[in-house]
Amino acid sequence: LLLPKELISVTRREAVALFNTLAKFSEAIKYAREMSTAAATPAAASSPSPSPSPPIAADAAPLSPNDAAARVDRAVGAIRRLALPAPVERTLLGAAVAREPGLLALTWHYGHDTSGHDVLRDVLVSHVDT
Repeated sequence: LLLPKELISVTRREAVALFNTLAKFSEAIKYAREMSTAAATPAAASSPSPSPSPPIAADAAPLSPNDAAARVDRAVGAIRRLALPAPVERTLLGAAVAREPGLLALTWHYGHDTSGHDVLRDVLVSHVDT
């Protein structure tokens, strides 16, 4: 707005990239709102909540099993630590972000320590292969 017109030149490719970037930011903001709403929604008082699994690291705070964002975050971390082949990892990360209940439950209970990694890896890889 404050620059001379001859200094402002945007190619079609740059304009498309700008709008694609804006679309990605818009989706990220929408997803952040959904996640904060889900995190702020209290769990149903009538359903007993199971005790949380031990934290991943000594300095990590225990997570509530009813917290959707925490469950997805733990699933993504567990999948990352398994060092799976890229196509398998991509499929599993998609399932984690889509909040597939079985995947979230498996990673919640088996993904927090290294003793469960072999079992978790075998189950998750067979899940992708089927």
